[in-house]
Order: sequence, then structure tokens, then C-alpha cells
Amino acid sequence: MYEASLFRQGMIAIELKDYDSAIKAYATLLEKFPNTIFAEKAIYGLAIAYFNTEYKERAYANFKLITQKYEKSDFAYQRR
Repeated sequence: MYEASLFRQGMIAIELKDYDSAIKAYATLLEKFPNTIFAEKAIYGLAIAYFNTEYKERAYANFKLITQKYEKSDFAYQRR
């Protein structure tokens, strides 16, 4: 499953602190499969990756998206 592979690439890149690769993997996943079952976690991964780069405003935008789109999720709860 290509979706799962992209998600896993993002997770591994985060673990390796390769934030640019994580951003690329998660962004590709969300672009190609906007309704994927991994969407919520991919948006959170994007937020974490952006937070660890100079793109803090993109991190905050993704954190905000989680609280708006997935307001009952554990990720949204963490951001409150």
C-alpha cells in the first residue's frame, strides 16, 4: 500500500531528525491521498517536522488544522 509506505517514510524521517524528508513524505501523502486513514497523523507529523525547521508558522498552521478538523482526537487535545 503506497499510502502506508509514505506514512512510514515520514515516521522514519522524524525519528532520524531528517525533517525535510519527513515534510516531503507527509506532504506527498496528503496531496495524493487527502482522505487517507493516515491523514490526521500525517498532519501532526508535518506539524512536528515544520516545528523543527525554520518554518514555525507552518507548524502552527498544521497544529491549528488538527484542532479544527479532528477536534476530538488525541492530537487536538494535546495542542490545547
